[in-house]
Amino acid sequence: MRPTLPAIACGMLLLVSVRSAAADDLLWLVRDGRPLCTIVHGQDDQYAAQRLQRWFADTAHAKVETVASDAQTLPKEGCLVLLGSAASNPAVRRLAAEVQIDVGSEGLTEQGYIARRVRKDGRDYVLLAGGGRDGTNYAVVDLIHWTLRHDGGNVSLGPLDAREIPRFKYRWFWNWDHRMDWGGPGRVGTVMGGGGTFSKEPQAFLIDFKRCVDYMADHKFNGLIIWGFIRDTHGGIAASQELCRYASQRGVRILPGVGTSDYGGYYFEGNHLYNADTWLAKHPELRSIKKDGSPRNSACPSKPENKQWLDEGAKWLFDTFEIGGVNLEMGDFYVCYCDDCKKARAAIQSKEPDYYKDMAISHMVTFETMRRIAPKAWLSYATYTGYTAAMMKTPPKFLDMIPQDAICQWTLTHMARKWPADVRPMAKHNLGYLHWCNTSTHTQDDFYLADVRDICREAASVGFEGLDTYGELSPEQPNVELFYLAWEAFLWNPQMSIDEFVEERLAPLWGGREPALAILKIIPLIKTAKLRKNPENLTEARRLVMSARAAASPNGRARWDRLIAYLERQQQAEHVQKTKPAK
Repeated sequence: MRPTLPAIACGMLLLVSVRSAAADDLLWLVRDGRPLCTIVHGQDDQYAAQRLQRWFADTAHAKVETVASDAQTLPKEGCLVLLGSAASNPAVRRLAAEVQIDVGSEGLTEQGYIARRVRKDGRDYVLLAGGGRDGTNYAVVDLIHWTLRHDGGNVSLGPLDAREIPRFKYRWFWNWDHRMDWGGPGRVGTVMGGGGTFSKEPQAFLIDFKRCVDYMADHKFNGLIIWGFIRDTHGGIAASQELCRYASQRGVRILPGVGTSDYGGYYFEGNHLYNADTWLAKHPELRSIKKDGSPRNSACPSKPENKQWLDEGAKWLFDTFEIGGVNLEMGDFYVCYCDDCKKARAAIQSKEPDYYKDMAISHMVTFETMRRIAPKAWLSYATYTGYTAAMMKTPPKFLDMIPQDAICQWTLTHMARKWPADVRPMAKHNLGYLHWCNTSTHTQDDFYLADVRDICREAASVGFEGLDTYGELSPEQPNVELFYLAWEAFLWNPQMSIDEFVEERLAPLWGGREPALAILKIIPLIKTAKLRKNPENLTEARRLVMSARAAASPNGRARWDRLIAYLERQQQAEHVQKTKPAK
């Protein structure tokens, strides 16, 4: 946790002394628009340096210079902001050694960082040392969002001594392309769970996803699962390549959703060799079979030709796109009843559901191929289910059949309602998936705060390495922004309290601590659709919002205005519903 100012007791004398001490300890980075610092970055840290430089320009209208650490000479005067890892930035490495700060990646991990003010030989330094490139990026965005103080053309920094390491390695969004609502032109597509038509303008694909990636990079999310990753209707291969390059520069891994039987294969929609419909149109004998004996337009998991097609497609995917991994799905509980699949399932001595067996038959070869192609890729797969105490006693065979270095994605949505604390996931690497705050589950207007804190604590207690949830909605909607901010905070530190979250994350954004505390009274009134149907709840929520807005500092009022607009939409929707003529 970052240090906070001492608690201020009653009495003006103490208040003045504390404020004076804080003011005396300020390090000025920009004064009256004049830069008083220089950013010194490592060889792999250009994005982090540019992000900080851009913030100075946007916030204080100051042109802070950036210098590569391997430059012949560094500035002789002014504060140096040293950012990078021990491996990437010699200046970071030297200063850390001289003042005895351990910035080795072994202790920090690739994603952790140390942020510290250092004064040495009469000169000020701001050390932003990541365990790797990602940690450096995170040090910069945390400094921007939660630490730097700014007022007009002035930027200052108070006491700084932080060491942050995320509890969860994997912090992902799980998105369908056609449901993205980040401001790209056109109408958002159908809200159905899988598939769907991309109905926006073609350019909306890159607009929506680049905005999403920017937000993820700024809030320390590191993986973006995209279903509908490649479609002819939103730019095909070229658009997806551009997105991958953009995300990679920002430390966000693109993880295409790949349907190994259903859901389109590698190329979700279009006339392409690695589109499942195209493949099966040429080879109808390779389709899976329904229980009634009729063909289904999805690939049979046991046919050698389909396995070879998936292997060749995997090589094409990793060769063509700068991706960070994949998320495989077999198809929602689908089972193939052809003779080959019946025989293959019969050889698996287990009472687990048949779709688990078909999933293992399909995924195990594909994952081995992908691992050879991309040794460091994040390879995950969806079970569509949670896990149970019975599974612990008799683990399903798919866990042994699928390579154990793959990440098993368990669905926790229903488990979260009544967490089985004594039951643990059984894969070597486990990821939890939540269907929260999304149009397809009709939760797009719901609020989540304690829910996120609780599931992060519970998942951490049983050894999960990550969690993923939807990121299809723009944070311009107040409940969505709160949702994302809660994930950001509790995925890094599940032990953070709600009060600490309000103090450290909401108070700076919503105009002060006291106004922000009102959010804890407002959420219980409007958290779910059922609660919002009560007009008294909406009226009381509006009263609390108006009171908090009046008490908020000017920088927080825009968020209160968005919450007022949100409540007005809810009241209008409820009025329309009540005045509809009966059928």
